[in-house]
Amino acid sequence: MPKPVYVYYELSNFYQNHRKYVKSLSFKQLRGETVPSSDLSDCAPLDSVTKTDGGKYTLNPCGLVANSLFNDVINVTSRQEMSEYGIAWDSDVNEKFDNPADFKSSSCVCSSSASGGCQSAAFCGSPGAGDGGYECGEKHEEHKDPSTGVCYAYQYPDESGTQYLYESYPMVVQPQEGVKNEHFIVWMRTAGLPKFRKLYGIIDEDLEVGDEVTFEVQPNFNVVGFSGTKSIVLSTVSWFGGKNPFLGQSYIVVGAICVGAAVVFGVKHMVRPRKLGDTRYLVWKEGEEPVFGA
Repeated sequence: MPKPVYVYYELSNFYQNHRKYVKSLSFKQLRGETVPSSDLSDCAPLDSVTKTDGGKYTLNPCGLVANSLFNDVINVTSRQEMSEYGIAWDSDVNEKFDNPADFKSSSCVCSSSASGGCQSAAFCGSPGAGDGGYECGEKHEEHKDPSTGVCYAYQYPDESGTQYLYESYPMVVQPQEGVKNEHFIVWMRTAGLPKFRKLYGIIDEDLEVGDEVTFEVQPNFNVVGFSGTKSIVLSTVSWFGGKNPFLGQSYIVVGAICVGAAVVFGVKHMVRPRKLGDTRYLVWKEGEEPVFGA
């Protein structure tokens, strides 16, 4: 298989095209706009969640699509390397998804503590300058990305009353990414059929005959509840796109129906042809006789 080799997860019997499912989201919220709870009716019943402490928290993002995210964690354990970046459309990443307006995130120098926080004052910048900087001592949270080993300071605008995406799916979404996480963006582009594939990663090297690719999967996504299946698919694409037999099969079926209809109407026309209309019976205006040869 020539590079790049695309790694997909495939689900069956999952109806992302259901009308209520597709409508259950807030485009304004996904773009980072502040949306009052009263305007999240399309997301019901997943517009809020009640936690174990009894508090009610607004979900950001809300709705069925965002809160049914495929959250299996897939890693390649053989010699190949898989990148999980560049899997979403650039237009989606840059224009359709953004974190809340007051969200801040900045990389920092990791401290030597086991928690992996930031060294004090190592991430201080100029607030309001657009560089994501913090004033020294400004309230924030700290996090070390386990996939890259980079530490971050971050701040969400309403932690006390909102459950954000990284809290709903901590195994998939990192706090400094939020809705910019590409796995989430890929999932939000809903599929038109109950059996579909979505891109998970890219192996940027050729796979020769006899090569083995081994995956380690942390199974978090439950398919038993909807009697579905899930699998991993490796594939490549050509200038004509990826493999999708449905389109070719649908063309063949429609073509066969058209040929059959043409044969039926052809036989009917030969056996009992339709008589042509007699122009003598045409009346242009009520009460007037048609005039011919004038």
